Amino acid sequence: MNPTQITTTLAPLVAFFAGLLSGKGVFGLDATTWTTVIGAVVGAGAAVWGAIATRGTSLITAAANQTNLVQSIKLQPDAPQSLVSATPNNVTK
Repeated sequence: MNPTQITTTLAPLVAFFAGLLSGKGVFGLDATTWTTVIGAVVGAGAAVWGAIATRGTSLITAAANQTNLVQSIKLQPDAPQSLVSATPNNVTK
């Protein structure tokens, strides 16, 4: 999924869960407070996921798994050993 798809999917879900939790009176919080709490959690999760998904290893693995689109990926000779060892076998090292 691209960032726009994620945003347009999460926005109604945040509103839904905020309404659900406020309707149930969970912790005595209203819909505005629940929207803020859930939105903050989702925002923090998106930031963490962005950091994980854009690591070099993740990007190379994602590209290498697109075998119908990517023929090969070549790493620089001075690539860190941790990246080389974590790279899929169909990548030229």
